[in-house]
Amino acid sequence: MKKSTYIKWILTVLVTIYLLFIGYISYNNSQSDRFGDEVAHMVGGSYVLKGKVLYKDLQFNHLPLNYYMSSLVEHTTQPSNLFLYISKQRLAIFGYGAAWDLLYILAFGPISLLFILFFEIIKFPYAGHKLLGETLATYPLVFITSIFIQSLFFEKQISRWKLILTSISSFMAGFSLLPLWVLLIPMNLIIWWKSKDKKNTFLYLGVPLLLLIGVLFLFVSPLDILQETFTYNVQFFLPAAERFRPSIWFVLTFPFFALTPPFTGMKVVSAILVIQFLTSGYLFYRKKTCFSGYYY
Repeated sequence: MKKSTYIKWILTVLVTIYLLFIGYISYNNSQSDRFGDEVAHMVGGSYVLKGKVLYKDLQFNHLPLNYYMSSLVEHTTQPSNLFLYISKQRLAIFGYGAAWDLLYILAFGPISLLFILFFEIIKFPYAGHKLLGETLATYPLVFITSIFIQSLFFEKQISRWKLILTSISSFMAGFSLLPLWVLLIPMNLIIWWKSKDKKNTFLYLGVPLLLLIGVLFLFVSPLDILQETFTYNVQFFLPAAERFRPSIWFVLTFPFFALTPPFTGMKVVSAILVIQFLTSGYLFYRKKTCFSGYYY
């Protein structure tokens, strides 16, 4: 067994132990307060199991994977009461995140530990353990972003299985949280552009995505999705919510004030993420042998 493979499996075992601890926290938070969007996803999922069609029989302004995730969990676990129903939904989100974390280790090696250790423990105060589009989209988006950075800083061709997972991740992120398409499309194009084998890269990035979209459109109309999640949001929801939104200047400069008092929870999270981003960028730039060996 290659040394890099051996280390990956050791890391997988250690991360699994850590995730058991996170699972214990998730279990203790499985009956915590419900967020409005989460409730809507659960209700929508239940109606799907009763034969209702999203965006035709039911009017929702979020993307379909949020509701199908809920319906899948309910159909699989068959909870007998409301308390178990909510608990199963929350624990399913934990399992979803844990599976992605283990995938990060196998795909990217030690450098993914920084994200796993910090994100999994700090997500609870920010609803990261709940059935939300942001929760479902974060993990595949992290995978895509890692592949994107890898393609920018390394000249080697991204492996076939990573490209296929990138395609699947694009589907999962893009149909969980609508605004991510403005990131997903250019990142996928750049990954393709930076590849050596552009023909096969195009196939591996495009075919799984198109197949999954085709399957989804067998259950929901693309025109109905567009109308309910984009048109109505732009026409009605966004103008009503505009007065609650921070300015663009605040969003762009917030990370620079993360290390200044008072140290709120959000500032601490932002500081950790900024430090992680800079550290990862430095390691990628220097192409450290101790890390780069785990990518291929």
